[in-house]
This record gives sequence, structure tokens and C-alpha cells, in this order.
Amino acid sequence: MNKIKIVAKNLFENIKYIIKQKKSIKELYNPIIQQKNEENKKLKKNLKYLKEENSKIQIEIKHLETENQNLEKKISILENILINECFYKN
Repeated sequence: MNKIKIVAKNLFENIKYIIKQKKSIKELYNPIIQQKNEENKKLKKNLKYLKEENSKIQIEIKHLETENQNLEKKISILENILINECFYKN
């Protein structure tokens, strides 16, 4: 019976030590985890900003493509006018 008490006491001491070590580890890594969380928040904010900027750029690209198509149509019309002018003059 005495040996059981000694084993139980040692087990209890080991559990207390493990809990203490766990708290120490948690206290050690907590600032690192907080720092990583802050970095993650900043990265998410930057990602959101970049997505918004990308959207704006995509809209501008579409606008420029439309403008380019309109200019190509005008160039084509002017080319046809020039060809007609040259054809009718000869």
C-alpha cells in the first residue's frame, strides 16, 4: 500500500510539473502567436486592398479595350474614306 502512495504521489508531482511546463511553453509562445496574428491581419488587409486595386485596374483595362475598339473603328472609317477619295480622284 505504501508503494501505491509513493507511485500516486510521484504521478501527481509529474502531472503538476507537466502542467507547469505547459503554462511556461504557452507563456513563451504567446507573444510569438500574437505577433503572427498581427502580421496575418496586416497581410489580410493588404490582400483586400490589392484585390480592390486589381478590380479597379480590370475596369480600367475594359474601358481602354473599349476605347481601343472605338478608335480602331474610326481608323477603319478614315481608311475607307481615304481609299474612296483616292479611288474617285483617279
